[in-house]
Amino acid sequence: SSGINAEYGDSLGSVRNVIFAFPGSNNPDTSTMIAGKSTDIDIYFRRIGQEEIPKEKPEIEKFIVEQYRDMDNLLQYHAENDAFPGEPGQSLPKRRRSLIMFYVWAAVSYGLGAAFLIHLISDGCYYMLAFIGLGLLLGGIAAHNIISYATLSKSSTYGIEKKKAS
Repeated sequence: SSGINAEYGDSLGSVRNVIFAFPGSNNPDTSTMIAGKSTDIDIYFRRIGQEEIPKEKPEIEKFIVEQYRDMDNLLQYHAENDAFPGEPGQSLPKRRRSLIMFYVWAAVSYGLGAAFLIHLISDGCYYMLAFIGLGLLLGGIAAHNIISYATLSKSSTYGIEKKKAS
């Protein structure tokens, strides 16, 4: 049998569908999110049990397209109503612990990098330093461009089906 049971058997307990949306016109760009600036996020969570998941490939494909279409509809609803349908969820306090841990990790990483550079300087490896400096410069320019041009949208295109030519 060529379906989900053949590939996963009974090990697939459920599928989780999680959607994130930003209330109002608050669409932060990537650099705002990386900087840890405060923003509200609405989260929609749905558990799809194994009994709801089709077993054969043609039905699985339809099921997946239907899930994306539902996500598109939920995002559209959120864009129009500034909330997901159903009972309002709970508001969770914003925690800075993850951001602090990121900064600690970054400081340790940069510290190790700085120790490596000091070692290269003390050994007189100037060509290697120039090569590393050029790589860092180009990487920084690329990261800046990616972050500058990245924007988030309140919609997706996954649910769009191509019309079959008849």
